Amino acid sequence: SSAYSSIEAILLQSNQLVLMDESTFLKGAAEHQIDLDTFRQSSSREENVENFREMMQALDVETLLIQDVFGKGGKLQIVVIGPQGHQLADLRRDIRRGRVSDDQAIDVLREVFGVAVPVVREHRVEQEAKARLAAEQAAASRSKVELIEEPTILDQVIADRRAVYGALETGYRLNVGALLGNRMMHLTREKDAGIDHGTPLFGVAGELDARFLLFSQERGALGARLFGAYAPFETAFEGKNLASSFQRFGGELYVAFALNSNFVLRGYGGIETLSIELGENTLYQGHKYMSARLGAGVEYLFGDLGSLTLGGGILPILSAENIGGQFGEATGTLGFEGAASLKLEPYDSVVVGVDYAAQYYTLQFDKPVSPNTAAKTTDLLHMIMLSVGYRL
Repeated sequence: SSAYSSIEAILLQSNQLVLMDESTFLKGAAEHQIDLDTFRQSSSREENVENFREMMQALDVETLLIQDVFGKGGKLQIVVIGPQGHQLADLRRDIRRGRVSDDQAIDVLREVFGVAVPVVREHRVEQEAKARLAAEQAAASRSKVELIEEPTILDQVIADRRAVYGALETGYRLNVGALLGNRMMHLTREKDAGIDHGTPLFGVAGELDARFLLFSQERGALGARLFGAYAPFETAFEGKNLASSFQRFGGELYVAFALNSNFVLRGYGGIETLSIELGENTLYQGHKYMSARLGAGVEYLFGDLGSLTLGGGILPILSAENIGGQFGEATGTLGFEGAASLKLEPYDSVVVGVDYAAQYYTLQFDKPVSPNTAAKTTDLLHMIMLSVGYRL
């Protein structure tokens, strides 16, 4: 977009500014003997200060920005005219091909408002003083005008821009709750019968999310997440009910970046351990995995109500074993994960969460101890955490 459109777009984001339609403004200027040549030429502007003042008073305009691009699109000029018709500043910036970036636009507007705002405030004070004096002279009663100190126009423009393009925050969130899930393991052998182990999971789970560093004008954030889950259960093997357990613990670092006020991209990396351990028996005693975590996701924000996150990744296996060692040394390369998370904030700082994760692992046992035949296992886990938490 052109330099004019870029700067206009930022100004339009402020709810403290009212921009006048160009055709309406030029029509009013013509009624005060001001044409385009008068706007462009410095000497003509100086000669027509009174006409500028009367025009701006008639049109109820407090600040006039005259923008021009010249030098084959390499130079941007913004002339600032105050409410009394005087030139307040003549600002110039080097640009390329007649276009300005958002950072360039904000930089030049910072200087524009730094010059214009004090003059406009002084003008408003003078106008209010004149109005009060006229009312006193006319012996008419009227309510007292109270001046309310508000954020500067530039501060408001930046705040409105963040509302459109997104702004992340630092903070901490701790959630604890119930774990619901299911595990299904299938073991196949080349010669002997296979083994299936499936069990529901009911236990406890928790998550700590800490976002501690912001960057890129608060559109990006660096954070860390710790999580854990534990579920005891019983397994019936060889005519016995065996006391068993599920455990999962891990942590990761993540980078988040706001695409706009609704969508946030996330990328993460970390490590986790996962174990399903059965009581001692001669058939099958469980699995243990240690894996890295690499993945990405997208988060959709429902304003202040909450967020929905979808993601997935790979789980490079660092080590794996069959508990008890019956199947010998395990070899495996990758596991896979898919996840979804719904976080709602019905009350200030109180977070209700529903988190789902599915993981899938495959292992090969080429040199089993007993029985002496190669084996392969596939492991599929579904995990749901229902939680309540608090955000700081």
